[in-house]
Amino acid sequence: MVLVNNKKEKRGISRADYSVVCRIVSQNMSAACHIRNFSLTGLLIDTDRSDLPEIGERVTIILKYFCPEIKHSEIDCEVVRILEGSMGLKFVAIDYDTLMELKTILYEVIGDYEKIDIEILKHIEEK
Repeated sequence: MVLVNNKKEKRGISRADYSVVCRIVSQNMSAACHIRNFSLTGLLIDTDRSDLPEIGERVTIILKYFCPEIKHSEIDCEVVRILEGSMGLKFVAIDYDTLMELKTILYEVIGDYEKIDIEILKHIEEK
């Protein structure tokens, strides 16, 4: 399920509420979690685990059957925020097909193709 996030985004990049189950894997844990929202640069996930990775730690998010074309996707992330019951993750490495599927979902939710394309180019330039 995808919903529009109507709040002014302070990070300067469009985000979309998105509900999908995934798996988080770190050096010390592996657990089911739930993506709450995403942008082209990261995810906000919900988890009921208390043994969460620390800020700055690398984790992998595993998506199974993310869309018909993508049966398995692994996204390498860095933990950038920890809140009670949720974690903010920044993409470190994401495969092209998964990124393009996220972009397509943002197109559908935001409805402004030019805005999303500008955000992608800006993000690429910052790298």
